[in-house]
Amino acid sequence: MSSTRRVQAGESRRQNGWASAAEYDVLRGLNGTAVAFKAALQDAPKKRELLYSLQALSLREGGVKRIARELLEMFPERIGSPTMHKIGCKPGKKLSGQESGDIRDELDPDTAIDRALSVFRTAFSGESEPESRRTYSADYFISECRYLAANSLPGFIEDLCCNPKMEVARQSESRKEYHNAIDIVMEDAREILS
Repeated sequence: MSSTRRVQAGESRRQNGWASAAEYDVLRGLNGTAVAFKAALQDAPKKRELLYSLQALSLREGGVKRIARELLEMFPERIGSPTMHKIGCKPGKKLSGQESGDIRDELDPDTAIDRALSVFRTAFSGESEPESRRTYSADYFISECRYLAANSLPGFIEDLCCNPKMEVARQSESRKEYHNAIDIVMEDAREILS
């Protein structure tokens, strides 16, 4: 086990002793060694190029947060849940209760579980499904997605570039090996109610 570097009583801290301070994390960028290891695992030259490019950009002022901010500014139309993209969710659009519920479930899996349990309770108690669902405006969901993206994209970029367990793949390359468990529960619940 390595010892922790400490300043002895009466000694002054050396300048490099401050280098590992957490306040400097935003200035460091992505670890070049970690990115190089991840790039070595990639077969496709374009994937390696992507990883090295993101690492190089992370060394600029603003680091990974800047990359994330610029990506969100460049591609605002790509921010949203699958349902939002499917229904063409734009500012000012009125959403139905079903659309609001589906989007809410995609943004917060806990609400999906609550909704599924409610549907099952309704099915087994013989009561009719509640007519009124809380609806949200498209503006609310767009704002929520922007907030979520701004807060999670820097961490995603870091994982993409450094985490050996995260696959670097285009959406068309990704495989669906199983359905989302919530979707299966909701499909079963809808069948019971029909």
